[in-house]
Amino acid sequence: LKESAHVKLDLLECGSPEFFDQAFLCDLYKMYMNVFQQSEIHFDILSPEFFRDLLQSKNCGGKVFFYRVDGRLIGYNIC
Repeated sequence: LKESAHVKLDLLECGSPEFFDQAFLCDLYKMYMNVFQQSEIHFDILSPEFFRDLLQSKNCGGKVFFYRVDGRLIGYNIC
């Protein structure tokens, strides 16, 4: 699905203003937990505070790729 012509790719750098929206952070964490709970192999579970601190950091050099279909967020990768 990520390679479909209908998927729009967006990129934000960690520390971007969007990551200071608590509702958006909550949605991202819920998506993470959905993937975590469906996985057969589990590593340490990451806390909501970890996500907040990482995504709000202006110094970590992180980038987040968002995949959207018809404006709806369907997935993301933190790099």
